[in-house]
Amino acid sequence: MADETKSTNQASLEVNVRTALEKLAQALADASKLTVETYYTQIATGGQTLASGNKQLAASTVIQLDGDQEVIVPVTGATASGVIVEDSLLDFHLRNVQAAIEYRTAVLNTLVGVARKRGL
Repeated sequence: MADETKSTNQASLEVNVRTALEKLAQALADASKLTVETYYTQIATGGQTLASGNKQLAASTVIQLDGDQEVIVPVTGATASGVIVEDSLLDFHLRNVQAAIEYRTAVLNTLVGVARKRGL
């Protein structure tokens, strides 16, 4: 009876470890690319938001795990001396990018902590 219980516990532990490793692998795959998109929509007279189908991409940032980045910056025009950047929208977008980076870092640190506790 004790041998059966020990065998069942070992099998259960193996299944739990395998499941944890699969979840960790999926989380790492999901974390390999961080995408932050900032949209805008027009506000109608009286403060009502127009239909969500009217949202427009204003800024976008994609950060790959290897450090490669792609950024779309909001501009309002171009002159001979360069583009005119919409500073307030860009600032808002960059704050969202920073929040996403911090969140991803916290999630990855948590996963690493769980893996260490399980001896993985």
